[in-house]
Amino acid sequence: YENSTASPDITRIELQKIPVSWLKAYLAGLWKDGNWTSGNMGGRIDVITPEKAPFEVITDLQLNDVGLETPDGWLAAAAMNGRLRLNYRELGNKTSINTRYTANGGEFLAQGLYVLFPKSPVDVEVRMQKTGASHWQVPLIAWEDDKVLSLKGSANLDTKGAMSDLNLDVKFPDLAIARDRYLSGFLAPAGFPDLILSGGTQAKIKINNQQLEQLEV
Repeated sequence: YENSTASPDITRIELQKIPVSWLKAYLAGLWKDGNWTSGNMGGRIDVITPEKAPFEVITDLQLNDVGLETPDGWLAAAAMNGRLRLNYRELGNKTSINTRYTANGGEFLAQGLYVLFPKSPVDVEVRMQKTGASHWQVPLIAWEDDKVLSLKGSANLDTKGAMSDLNLDVKFPDLAIARDRYLSGFLAPAGFPDLILSGGTQAKIKINNQQLEQLEV
């Protein structure tokens, strides 16, 4: 823990492989529905509280074998390893959250999407913003897995936090690798657990007010 006289507006917390069970109160502040079940974290948390500038919390953490789940079961993760960088910012009635995660292994399940992260780095970035009590806007969603998946898009959430609008451009340069890494959660329930894929493909998806408006493959 550090509060420098040279920078009194900045409080810095250094973590050295702290079990996630010890950080439940802080993590609940970032995501109240997330139940962090295992693993540890290390890194830095900066809390910036200037009188005439935005309030910010800047987090740079290394995740080691972290597991989490939600009470309703829509998301579960295990053995997550990677670097999590999060910037929470408040200025007046405007709030923004910028999240960048570089994964190096682990797996997670979100409804029908099952992801098995490789040891090689996969970069995920999400930017969110809102004004006052309005709904969240997500001007950027990006996912880069070199030569396997490239995804960019944007979204809007409704007042309950559910996705209402979505625009995505998705490219799968190598379907043979993407099959097990990203697509098995869709193929198996559809009756194609052993389907062999090859080549590449790309798609454009547009959802408006929770209704599919455009799908180009």
